[in-house]
Amino acid sequence: MKDVIKTAILVVILLVVSFVVVGINDNIQKGVELLSRTELSLNDPTIQILYPRIENSTLLRKADLDTSTLSSYEIIEYVFDNLKKDDYKVKTYEATKIYCTINSRIEFTTTSDHCDVIIINNSKFKEYQKTVFNTEYDLIFNDIDYKGYHCKNDGNKYYCLYSKYVDPVLGYSVFQDAYEDKEGVVIHEYYLNVDVSNADRCLNYFGNDYCSNYAKQERPAILEDRIKQDGVLFEHRFKKIDDNYYLIRSFVVSE
Repeated sequence: MKDVIKTAILVVILLVVSFVVVGINDNIQKGVELLSRTELSLNDPTIQILYPRIENSTLLRKADLDTSTLSSYEIIEYVFDNLKKDDYKVKTYEATKIYCTINSRIEFTTTSDHCDVIIINNSKFKEYQKTVFNTEYDLIFNDIDYKGYHCKNDGNKYYCLYSKYVDPVLGYSVFQDAYEDKEGVVIHEYYLNVDVSNADRCLNYFGNDYCSNYAKQERPAILEDRIKQDGVLFEHRFKKIDDNYYLIRSFVVSE
């Protein structure tokens, strides 16, 4: 009986020691991970480059986004959302009757005597794809209507008529923190979107004057504390490859 008790006590002692050792190892590992991190502020040059890629973007807001599985359409939408003046050309085509003929494959109808057409090379979309997401699969350039862009593709370029568009979904982002480790850069930020076409949702943040006529008014601000209170905490992971950073995953940390 005494031997059984001694054995039981020995087993308990070994289990306790094992748990302690595991706990110590876990704490050491966490400590090493923390020591290997470099905290980055919003003003850090790297964050100044990476944060605008995701800031206020409704397109990249999913519970768990893996950028390697983005569709052609999603990448093309992302480029339209982030177009800069150097990314496209604008050319005016005269209308014959109600038609602006761009080439043998592209034609627009119009009520004007001309068409002002935005021209974007297919290669520009692939350039964004590589620069932001580090993917290089062939994109499918179908005709597209997206946020005021009415576009047709001739196999090499998008030709787009643009009409004024007011996006009713306003995104608000507040930087929380960021760090760099051996894998790349991690950014945490609170994100809140408000669909101002929904009267109840709109009035929860803005006055009646804005909500009843939002299409003609400037985008209003929301206090950072309110964004943190009502928003969702996201983590964005950028992987470092050959001194460049690519968004590989975004996911919700807490709601």
